[in-house]
Parts: sequence; C-alpha cells; structure tokens
Amino acid sequence: MHIVSDQSLQRPGYVYNEHGVGYRENTLPWIQWKHIDGPLLYYSDGQLHWLTLWERLRFWIGRDNAESIQTRRRPDLEKGIRNARVKARYDELMREGKHGHYETMFRVVREEVECDRLSR
Repeated sequence: MHIVSDQSLQRPGYVYNEHGVGYRENTLPWIQWKHIDGPLLYYSDGQLHWLTLWERLRFWIGRDNAESIQTRRRPDLEKGIRNARVKARYDELMREGKHGHYETMFRVVREEVECDRLSR
C-alpha cells in the first residue's frame, strides 16, 4: 500500500482511490495466518479482514480460499478495481494529449473489455 498527498508522487503500476491510498494493480488477496490477533485476510485493495471461525473452518476443509472469501465479503471490489484501472489508464492517455476526450474513453474501455474477455 502507498499513500500520497500529491498526484505527482504517484508510483507507476499503482492504482489510487479518492483518498490517495494506492495499491498494486494486479494484487491477489492473501492470508497471513500467524498474525498476533489471528488469521488476517489482505484484500486486493489493501484493506484487512480478520477471518471468522467459520471462514477458518471452511478454508481448512478446502471449501474456501482467499479469493472466494474476498468475493463473498466484498462483491463490488472487482468492479472498483477495474474502474480505478480504467481511470488511471484514461488519465495517462489524456496527459499525453494525443486523442479527444470521448475517443480516449472508448479506447480504454474497449481495452479493458478485451483484456477481461481474454482472461476468462
């Protein structure tokens, strides 16, 4: 996670939310099992969730993994990450200034849809 107060300090490869908190673009959720307060799930956007006893049991018997817990707990997270990625790419292209406003937005959305289609 990376926090900035000025846009000029943003790192390449990071996606930033409206509060200036940045996280790597393609981060997968993961679990830190030996946290002092108990097993801790790190969401793709850097937020935290302590696993409940039920989630630990489902993980232990193989019914859940970090991605499925994230999807169940925060179903709109993937959409938010995708929107942040599109916004970052759009801002990057607009800074170059080679294209019109609508043309750039359509191009970025088309790239994202094609990327999503290829990943399935």
